[in-house]
Amino acid sequence: MSLELEIIAFSASFIGVSGSLPQIIKIIKTKETEAISYSMYFMLILGSCLWMTYGIRTPLYSIIFWNAVAISTYITVIALKFRTEKPALFKNKFVLKANIRYPVYALLLTISAFTV
Repeated sequence: MSLELEIIAFSASFIGVSGSLPQIIKIIKTKETEAISYSMYFMLILGSCLWMTYGIRTPLYSIIFWNAVAISTYITVIALKFRTEKPALFKNKFVLKANIRYPVYALLLTISAFTV
């Protein structure tokens, strides 16, 4: 890929990933997450994973890098949403034991403990 195309891809990816940052800042400031959809962010994660797979198969490092960054911001939004909805679960220092009956929630709790 030429340098010009790489700069365009890098800039576009940076702008696209930066779109999650205002959401993260708003959640931290207001603690309001009622309007945020889990399914939307899970779909964004799945899409970014597929883009990363494409980037790995055709060695395009900007696609790999920016989709990894995107996945981390999407996981942060999900973790913040979960944390504001279930604050009592975060009082336990052993996050993995907080909710064994729901493995997805246990995974989100573990991720949020390390990202937030």
